[in-house]
Amino acid sequence: MKTLVFHASSFKSFWAHYNVSADPYFLTRLQSLGYNFALSDKAPIDRGDMVLFFEASSIGMVSIRRKIINILRQIVKPHSISRRNVYKEVQERGLQNRIALLLMEGLVGLPENYNPKLHAMFPVVFTWNDTLVDGKHYFKFKMPQPVQWPDIITMPFKNRKLLVNISANKYSKHPLELYYERRVAIKYFEKYLPHDFDLYGIGWNHPVALSQHLLKFTTPFYNSYRGVVNNKSTVFPRYRFALCYENACVPGWITEKMFDCMRSGCVPIYLGASNITDYVDPSAFIDKRKFKSNKALADYLISVTEKEYQQYQTAISRYLASPLFASFLSPAFADTLISVLNSHSQIK
Repeated sequence: MKTLVFHASSFKSFWAHYNVSADPYFLTRLQSLGYNFALSDKAPIDRGDMVLFFEASSIGMVSIRRKIINILRQIVKPHSISRRNVYKEVQERGLQNRIALLLMEGLVGLPENYNPKLHAMFPVVFTWNDTLVDGKHYFKFKMPQPVQWPDIITMPFKNRKLLVNISANKYSKHPLELYYERRVAIKYFEKYLPHDFDLYGIGWNHPVALSQHLLKFTTPFYNSYRGVVNNKSTVFPRYRFALCYENACVPGWITEKMFDCMRSGCVPIYLGASNITDYVDPSAFIDKRKFKSNKALADYLISVTEKEYQQYQTAISRYLASPLFASFLSPAFADTLISVLNSHSQIK
């Protein structure tokens, strides 16, 4: 049995959506493929047959802002950030051909992930970005989703509120960011559909980022804000539709936003990956790009009949039971990693 060692600068933030490293379906599939799983803080690197580095931060390549945050975090919680230079250990042990880089975060959230100098340090780079994938150096993976999902209490169409948004309030100056589009939509719906729209998440009306604290008297107040959500699966079922906007419009950037909504019995309104229909049945969601304005979208949502709504739900159920969606689940993620690591000539 071989070992696949994962290395991250902080295992607390190892997985943003859910901890796939603790997912029994992921671990079982790895074992069936001949690999045990280990985290670098619990396994000597020279024992690992393969070492997978997680994000640019795993080799200390972070922005100045992130360095400051890490310093403050170390002061508050010592040892929360790994100071171990695993990449140097790999070089000293002559394991350069047995490493790979996994780029999970997107262009907007972690731009340092897409530094060509970083990519050149690894014989294999796993990325969601379809514009980079070449099957030689860059290999495609899909953002892993959990196999299990909580049971949903289905509410009748007539008892559901029209629209909801569940997301954090974030900002970015990246040219491909969609945070602004999300805020514009939220402001529109809470103004023109005040009794039919609710907003949940962190950072709305309660500053989170330092810049928000400094400008808290000038930042927008959201009347539709209903608080923080501990479990989306208990909130989505109370609504007919949900805004599911990614943080950027980049081919292949498909996160949990749409899937969490679908699996919770709500119809997603999607804006994000330009090639989304290559991965998701177009009859199972509402494509925001088809509407010229938020007013046009609002008019459509209000006009949807119960029969039409059920057609969306049927399409969603069909998609969630399809091989296309199964390719996003954690066992498929294990298949992707091991298939590439086993077959790539430089890592044999």
